[in-house]
Amino acid sequence: MRWFTTVPLVLIITCILTTWSPSSVKAEQSPPLFTVEVADIEKSGDLVKNLEAKGIKAVIFPKNIRIENAQTNRVIWLGKNVPLEMARVVISEALIFNPYICYVHLVGDRGEVPPEKVHNTIHVGGSEEAALAKKLNPIPAKEIQQALDKAKTIEELHRFIHDKNIKKQ
Repeated sequence: MRWFTTVPLVLIITCILTTWSPSSVKAEQSPPLFTVEVADIEKSGDLVKNLEAKGIKAVIFPKNIRIENAQTNRVIWLGKNVPLEMARVVISEALIFNPYICYVHLVGDRGEVPPEKVHNTIHVGGSEEAALAKKLNPIPAKEIQQALDKAKTIEELHRFIHDKNIKKQ
């Protein structure tokens, strides 16, 4: 008779332990995997609010010596791990908020080895000076948007960015 009362108790404890575990609590408390950093220029606060309204974590990157204005901070640095749908939304919105954007760089495409977290980030408003130092080619906003709309995979978007940035002889 005693066996019948302990079996349900063991089943209840097992159910509780399998549905609630420290790992499930840990996942809820961990930071989002992907982030958007927006340079602190003109309409950056509006862009951040717009992205957050779409469910994308975005922060304003603190001012520094390379952050001046929309005309000089017109680069998007795209981390290689960022999913296509996030890249589509963020880059499309960035093109609306800063019509001067004309450089997109796939981080690591020129052999640089940044910290791993950079591969999970889109940075909007990078310095044109840095783009020129990397010898990136300007890409018209219309072409960037067409590539975003056309790409079926993130690899296709990466290939577009890479091909547009091949060093000119």
